[in-house]
Order: sequence, then C-alpha cells, then structure tokens
Amino acid sequence: MKYLLKGLGFILTGCVSLFTTQLQGDYFDDTYPCCNNYVANDCALCDDFFGKATFSADLLYWTARQQGLDYDITTSSTLATVLGAEGLNVTQQADTTTHTSRYHFDWRLGYRFGLGYEFTADGWNLFLNWTHIPGKASGHREQTPGLLATGSWRLTFDSVDALLRSPLYCTNSGFNWSFLAGVRAARINQKIRARAPAFSFSPSQSPFFTTSVTISQSNSITTNNYRGVGPEIGVNLSWDLCSGFSLFGKANGTLLYSRARQKNYFSNSNAITTFAAAPFVQISNSTFSFKNSNHFWQIVSDFAVGISWLQTVDFFECDSEFEMRLAWEHSQWYGHLHTRGGTNDLGFDGVTLSAALSY
Repeated sequence: MKYLLKGLGFILTGCVSLFTTQLQGDYFDDTYPCCNNYVANDCALCDDFFGKATFSADLLYWTARQQGLDYDITTSSTLATVLGAEGLNVTQQADTTTHTSRYHFDWRLGYRFGLGYEFTADGWNLFLNWTHIPGKASGHREQTPGLLATGSWRLTFDSVDALLRSPLYCTNSGFNWSFLAGVRAARINQKIRARAPAFSFSPSQSPFFTTSVTISQSNSITTNNYRGVGPEIGVNLSWDLCSGFSLFGKANGTLLYSRARQKNYFSNSNAITTFAAAPFVQISNSTFSFKNSNHFWQIVSDFAVGISWLQTVDFFECDSEFEMRLAWEHSQWYGHLHTRGGTNDLGFDGVTLSAALSY
C-alpha cells in the first residue's frame, strides 16, 4: 500500500506542476489544443479532427499472477534415536523442514477493443474500451514415488472502461499531455483446484507397540467470483519524435465498490494400515464446504510505457490517421483475493500491440 501511495503522490505532484506551468503560459500554447508533430505543430490543423471516430484493436500477450496461492505444503522431520532413562531407546524429532509448492503462471493471449469519438471542436474525446484476459497456472511435485501433488488455477477477466479525455496540450519541446476521467466496471472469475497426497510411517521398536502406515489424500476446490464498479482517473503523456514516432506513457487509478462471492469445498481421505499381530486397514473420509461474500473497496493502478507511430492516410477520400503502438503494461489489483490468511494482490503484466484508425 505504501508503494501505491508514493506512486500516486508522484503522479499528483507532476500533474500539479504541469497545470501550474500551463497557467503561467511560458511553454504552452493557450489558444488551442495541440497535435503531434506530424503536422509540424500547426495547431490550427486540429480543426480537422472535429467529429472524427476512432476504432482500435489491441492484442495482449499478458500473464496474470494471483498472490497467496499454494497447492501443497509438506513438512518433513528427521528422527534421531537416543538413549533415555533406564537404558531405553527414545526416538526424538531432530530437525523439521517445510516445503511449499507454488504455481507456475502462464502467458496467454488476450484482446481489447475500443471505440472513440471527438465530439467537440475543443478536442474532448469519449472512449469506450472492453478488455478480456484469460489466466492459467498449474503445478505438480512428486513428494514420494507414486504420490504426486498437483494444482491448477483458471482466471477470466473482463472490464469495460468509459472515459472522457481532455484536449491534448503540448509544449514547444514536443511534450504532450492530457487528463482522463470516467467509470470502470469489472468482472473477474477464479477457480482453484489442489490435490495433495501425504505418506507417513510410524515404526515401533517395541513388541508392545504397533507399526502403522498412513496414506492420505486431500482435495480442495475454490471459486471466487468478483464484480466491481467505480470511478477512474488518469493522465496520458507523450513526447513527439520525428517521422510520426513518439514515446508515450499513462497512469490510471481506479476505486471500485466490489463484491466477491467465494465457495470452498474440501475433502480428505485416510487409509491407515496397522501392523500388530495381523495387518489391519482403517479407511476414513471427510468432506466439508462453506460459502462467504465480501463487500469492499478495490484499489487498482494501471501503468503503461511504449512507442507509437502515427501517419495520415487516405481513407474513403477523407484524411484519416492510422496509429500503431507497442507498449508494456502493468495492472495491480490490491488485496483482491480474500482468504482466511488475509488479502492477496492480483497482478497483470505483458506486451500490448495496438492498431487504431481515426476518420
């Protein structure tokens, strides 16, 4: 949380500084919003953008990572036999080690589609984006020969963002910026499966006690269905290069009123074989399940940096703009998954390839 507050502080400080500079009028053209340098910084040409619609399609190669997941926790002990009172051998625990098996998160393809419209001569824009991201993770580990612990995780992410972007302002050095504000609605479904076998052997060195072998199997299934809606604000930054190229970055913050419904199912099977006068096998099974629902405020931060290429094209006898973007994006959902051990973050990282046409 402290890193989020620091980041928001830096963003707020930068925005206030830029806004103050604009009011001073030392570096900004106050007469009209500015275009990229592919029109030679002739701000009057921005009039041509009035009433233009934008269609965009993004290909996402991302990985989703849910913190706080493990599918097997194994504790092993080293036993040592020492000489006790009255000359009897006593077995004591000498050392204990714990191994936690984590998931391996895969990279998956997702997509984002967007519509935009510049509906005033002042350069204000309205955007509507839909993002879909699948997530997948798995893991397996052989505890002892023949006993395999496995886990799987599946995620489906969908969000809709309705954003209003301010006019684009620029400096004489080609630095451009704009603010945006709007609403985000999100749906995130997760399903977690884990299977963990266990083996224990209790030897006896006395004829008065028995030797037992225990093999157990634990299974769990957890589903977490999340819904949230709330306000979103952000800032877009860009720096014009030459030949239509520019560097860009963006930072968004979202506060969602959220509801998460969780279902948990657990089962455990034990097979205990006791060796005394004759072998005896005892089998037991147990199951239980529970549901819970949480309402909370979800904080989300989104960041992106990349390079773009923008050119004017002739589309249906109209001057249009075609833009390609390559970016690295990161999205962090703080305290998203609620468990008995606390809250855990959900994060997304990946490369985004975008294409947009405005006419």
